[in-house]
Amino acid sequence: MSDNNILLNKEDYNTQSVIITCPICRAKKFIYIPRNILKPKGLTTISIPKDSICKHHFQFYIDNDLKVRGYQKVDFELKDGIEETNFNCQLCNAKIKFRIDDDNSYLEMISRNIFFGKEFFLYKVAHYFSNELHINNIFVDKNGRYYDQLSSSKLKLEEYTNNELGTTQKFYKYSGLDKETLKEHPIFNLFMIFNISDHWIYDLVSIPSINTIKLTSLLHEKIQEAKNVYSEVERYLKISIADQEFHLRLLNSNVICYTLTNNKNLHWIKPLIENFTQIGHSVDYLISKSPRILTINEYFNEKEIT
Repeated sequence: MSDNNILLNKEDYNTQSVIITCPICRAKKFIYIPRNILKPKGLTTISIPKDSICKHHFQFYIDNDLKVRGYQKVDFELKDGIEETNFNCQLCNAKIKFRIDDDNSYLEMISRNIFFGKEFFLYKVAHYFSNELHINNIFVDKNGRYYDQLSSSKLKLEEYTNNELGTTQKFYKYSGLDKETLKEHPIFNLFMIFNISDHWIYDLVSIPSINTIKLTSLLHEKIQEAKNVYSEVERYLKISIADQEFHLRLLNSNVICYTLTNNKNLHWIKPLIENFTQIGHSVDYLISKSPRILTINEYFNEKEIT
């Protein structure tokens, strides 16, 4: 039995940081342990819940000198309070269900979020419809209770099958809204948003001589290269391809990409992009509000985006 079931993410005056390694997948993370839980003699057993460091639940033993003395896998974990999640697909209205404690019922857990002091998790859930794969991004609480739907997308089964077999999945132009891609703009040579998970592109300003789909694939490769090299990738990246310099703002799976007619404008464009992204990260928000970025020369003096 575990003496403690804790994982602290913030350091304070009576805690000590210790690096923990999952005995199953070898994932590592620093955690902060309160000194007052340690036994004066012998070992203290601490339980690491699933999704705290990785997707595994395990225990470790630590002595009074805060040295990790061993790890133990958990053979069985009671699924206390976990519920089946039910929702309707945004694309075909089919009734879908999955369980957060069943890895085979969803594609991936994308992120953990805090809204109004409450913890929610974003899951990617997929199902087949006709010759398509429908993908829904769903917010649930820690027990799997449905909260909201963030976005949805679809793939032809041929595209999905090719991706599963290891071939590169092609990006495609987002067609959710009627809009005209600009060929010229006083501030931006190029401005687009793309999603590295669902592979859509929403371009507002394009360079006629550049193949947007091929460019996005190359940018995606550069992002993956950075993630493979660095343990943490900066929110802002600057990537050079051919003779162009592209500025990227990473937002989980979404990426804002732009080039400027004059790089001297970067010092005031960057804070505006940041202000824009802080208001909302959802696909629907980014797509619905991003055309306003293009009127930047008209409303920049307002100092805010609403």
